[in-house]
Amino acid sequence: LSIADDGLLSGGLASGAFDAEGVPCQRTELIKNGVLKGFLYDLARAKGEKASTGNGFRSYSSVADVAPTNFVVAKGRGDLVKNVDKGLLLYSALNVHSTDYISGDFSVGACPAFVIKNGELIGTAKKAMLSGNIYDLLKQVKSVGGDQVSQVGGVFGGSTIVSPSILSECLVIGE
Repeated sequence: LSIADDGLLSGGLASGAFDAEGVPCQRTELIKNGVLKGFLYDLARAKGEKASTGNGFRSYSSVADVAPTNFVVAKGRGDLVKNVDKGLLLYSALNVHSTDYISGDFSVGACPAFVIKNGELIGTAKKAMLSGNIYDLLKQVKSVGGDQVSQVGGVFGGSTIVSPSILSECLVIGE
């Protein structure tokens, strides 16, 4: 799994030449092949010990704070559905804002979601809830698909998230 924050992404909603503190935006590698490589900084969090990554953003009524620009998850290879015996293909989640970003715990609605059985999509899941821990989910990534979808908003509100399908085995599914 490889993830970057790309403030220079062509067509990215949060792309720009500079952040709110006048620091040039850049592409920052966060995870490379499953290994943590970097963090996002604004001027205050860098505190002279690190360089700002150009991630200082603010609203009209707030001081600058660290925020992602455009999250990009690198593509893998192949179709993940055909390798799943029993599972759920999730396209979107409800109430992601309720995730505890410190502990990583979440409980979200799966909408829309499709049931996978023996490598085939067999129907939709109705009223499915998913719970787990985002940190465990990242540790349990089994493979990354060759597809890639761009989505505006998501967890970060005003950013673009570009991601392929990701196969993980650590979710609890309730229906």
